[in-house]
Amino acid sequence: MCTFGMSFLPMKVNEGPQETWSIRLLRRVKPWVDWLIVILLLGGGLLGWLRLRDALSGWDVLAAYLPQSTLVYLAAGGGVWLAAGFTAALAYFFRLKWGPWAACMVLLGFTASFWLERLLMMQRADSYLSTPLALTLSLVAVCSAYLAVALARRFPKEKR
Repeated sequence: MCTFGMSFLPMKVNEGPQETWSIRLLRRVKPWVDWLIVILLLGGGLLGWLRLRDALSGWDVLAAYLPQSTLVYLAAGGGVWLAAGFTAALAYFFRLKWGPWAACMVLLGFTASFWLERLLMMQRADSYLSTPLALTLSLVAVCSAYLAVALARRFPKEKR
C-alpha cells in the first residue's frame, strides 16, 4: 500500500477480525459469571455436606420417626451432592477441559433433584411459602449452567 509521500508513518497490518461490542461485553462479564458458577457449585456441595452430617449425627433420633430407607436416601443424597458439587467446582475453577460440562450437569442435577424432592416429599400446605425464593435460585442455577457451557465454548483458551 502506497501512502504518497508519507512512508514514515507506520502501516497498519491486518490484525484479524475486530472484536464486536458483544464479545467485549462477554469478556468483561465472564469473570463474574465464573465466580457465580463456582459459588453455586460450592454452595450445593456445602448443602450436601450439611445434609449428610445431619443424617449421620441424628441417625438414632431420625430412625424413630422415619423409615430406614429414607435415612439412607438422605445420607446418600447428601454424599452425592457433596462429591458432585466440590468436584465440579474444582474442575471449573482450574479450567479442566470437562469442567464447564460438569458444572452444567451438576447445576441442572441440583435443580432437578431439589424440585423432585420438594414436590414429592413436601406434604404440608405451609411448606410452599418459600417457593418464590426457590424458583428464583433455580432460575439462577439454570442460567448459570447455560452460561458455563456457552462462555467456555466462546473463550476456550483463556486463563485466569
